Amino acid sequence: ESRAAVLLTTPQLWKEHSQQFVAAILSDDPYGDMERLMVEVYRHPLAERGREIAVSAKVDPTAVIEGVVEDQVVIGPFCWVAKGSRVGAGSQLDAGVHLYPGVDLGKDCHLLSHAVVGSQGFGFRYSSTGERCPVQHRAGVVIGAGSIIGAHSVVAAGFLEPTELGERVALDSSVQVAHNVVIGADTLIAAHVDLAGHCILGRGVRMGGGA
Repeated sequence: ESRAAVLLTTPQLWKEHSQQFVAAILSDDPYGDMERLMVEVYRHPLAERGREIAVSAKVDPTAVIEGVVEDQVVIGPFCWVAKGSRVGAGSQLDAGVHLYPGVDLGKDCHLLSHAVVGSQGFGFRYSSTGERCPVQHRAGVVIGAGSIIGAHSVVAAGFLEPTELGERVALDSSVQVAHNVVIGADTLIAAHVDLAGHCILGRGVRMGGGA
């Protein structure tokens, strides 16, 4: 079942399911056409904001800042804050942290050395000719206030909706959070945990190392 008003599908699937929908857009490559449509019409809410650095922020001269840095933020050496990303007030980025476009980091967060947030999710599609193509994840990452991202941990961007970490989430070192994962507030995740795409964790979850 679907609540969609219009179905983007192949001619064959439309023949099988046409009674469920009022209208359809027929395509030999529906996934690819959906992705191309996203490129044309989707704009992340932070995309139009350029470089903004609060006077009270402390930014190491080796850091590259293209996005928004709010009050009382501390950014260490060799960090990258891309255009279309935001570092909330009072947050701290240790050396080598990378924030890709579409990252919305809440206030009072702490990202330890070489954490990466908002990188492309690991997803592929196959075209109508059988060619393997990477899926572009453009919906970014939202991280709630007071969260901690451990050293060398990665939080990948979402596809149609952002990957989400609630308030006061804490990730240990070397944790992988794949695209479109949702982690509830006050969750603690120890080192070497891998969460596959679209996993949903509730509030206050505890996960041991390597789980």
